[in-house]
Amino acid sequence: MLDRTTPHIAIAGGGIGGLAVALALHQQGTPVRVYEKAAKLTEVGAGLSVWNNATHVLKALGLLNAAIAKGQVITQLVLKSEDGKVLNRTWVNQYATPALGMHRADLHTLLRQQLSPNRIQLNHTFQRRYEQVGQKVHVSSSRLLP
Repeated sequence: MLDRTTPHIAIAGGGIGGLAVALALHQQGTPVRVYEKAAKLTEVGAGLSVWNNATHVLKALGLLNAAIAKGQVITQLVLKSEDGKVLNRTWVNQYATPALGMHRADLHTLLRQQLSPNRIQLNHTFQRRYEQVGQKVHVSSSRLLP
């Protein structure tokens, strides 16, 4: 169990990127904690395209099948002009992992469910200060209480 005194990697932000990094590090045995400024993690957003390089990461995290079940496989990308004329057609189904269309909230939930609640700290804001002294730059950070 991760307590306040255990050294850990701090990840600022509980969005898709922060949760994916936290999960990858956690799966490798690295103690990690996600710090999020919001009071709760809400599942907001709209549809997004999860391209092949990202689904490769989902596969490595063990989440590809769950993501496929929540989304739709994209086989091609078609660009059209205003009048509907096809300008370009790109097939994206020839890669090792599929491209997907899915709701952002579904991807966020898949990632969040893989981390125990004690790894995500809500209501945390960080402030970073930079001070230049001669040719050196000093960086300090502090947590601002809600």
